[in-house]
Order: sequence, then C-alpha cells, then structure tokens
Amino acid sequence: METVDVVVATFGNADLWSVLAKRAIHSAECQTVKPAGVWYAHDLEGTDLSNARNQAAEESSADWLIFLDADDELDSHYVESMLAGDGDLRWPSTLGVVDGVEDDFPVLLQPKRHILVGNHMVIGTMVRRQLFTDVGGFRAGLPVLEDWDLWVRCLIAGAVACPCPDAIYRVHVRKDSRNTNEQLHSQVYADIQNRYRGMI
Repeated sequence: METVDVVVATFGNADLWSVLAKRAIHSAECQTVKPAGVWYAHDLEGTDLSNARNQAAEESSADWLIFLDADDELDSHYVESMLAGDGDLRWPSTLGVVDGVEDDFPVLLQPKRHILVGNHMVIGTMVRRQLFTDVGGFRAGLPVLEDWDLWVRCLIAGAVACPCPDAIYRVHVRKDSRNTNEQLHSQVYADIQNRYRGMI
C-alpha cells in the first residue's frame, strides 16, 4: 500500500496554535489506515504558513501528502478513503463546524468552469509528494489562498484531480481566521488569476 504523511503546520502565536493543533494531530493519528507519519511544524519566524508546511514536507518520504490546518480535523476514515481514490490530486468533502456545532451533512465542492475562476479543492486535498516537490511546494509570501495557488501549479504540470467524496474534512470556522479578510482575499485572488492566466 502507498504511504501517506499528514502535515499540520502553524505560524504566529506558537502557544495558541500548539493547543489548537492537538485536536488536528489527534484526528490524523486516529485513522482506520494509519499515516506513515504525522508532522507538526511551526514557522519560527512566525510570519509564513507556507514555510512551515514546506519544511515539514521536505522531511517526508511518503508517496502522498495531506496538509491539515491546525484548527481543523480529519474524519477517522480520511486516509483510507483518499487511498481508495484516483488522481494525482484528491479533494474531499467538507463538513463545517461553528462553535462546536456541525453542519447537517458534508458537501463535496464542485469544480468551477475553470480552476482560475475559483478553488474547489481545500487544503486537505491529498497530493503526490513528488508532484508537490516538482512544482516547488507552497509559494512563500502568500497570506491566504496558498493552497489554491499550489493546486493551479499542479494542474499546469499535468496533474489529474479527482474527488474523494467519502473523505470528510472538518472545517472549524473561527471569527478571527485570516480567511475572513475579504479585502485581502480579493487582492490575492487577482494576483493568482493574473499570474497563471493563459498557462492552463
């Protein structure tokens, strides 16, 4: 069987994130099919999540990588479901959690008419480690949407993306999340579209 490493990475307030990350790490360790490794990395400079993720990925020798946000969780069948799927990129269903209350059912995001119109693959998308390495990993300096930027580059490199609806990624919604900054999102969204327009 192919091997999978799960990477939980953080930046900023190390004390805060080390507490939150325990839940994420626990969900990665309690899988029906155990990952080869569960890596935790914190950006020592405290400024760039991409750096922490890339550093952990460099240590991996697994066939596949799953990146798990420190405030989110994986369903217990996540790795098993991902390994049963197809494609070089395998995206999961998502289940929202707000103040400890889960949505009624998971949702599998559908592709837009073009990947540069919008992202349907969350950070928990499983990616071949060699593909991740070949495209240069996460682009440093992006304050948000760094996963979308990565998936676009993977697709430009010829990757095939396929859904894995039985893999459920629990997204814990926090009011102070960096993802709530709409102006920042708009700026980075435009940057990604302009950077890769005409390449895919």
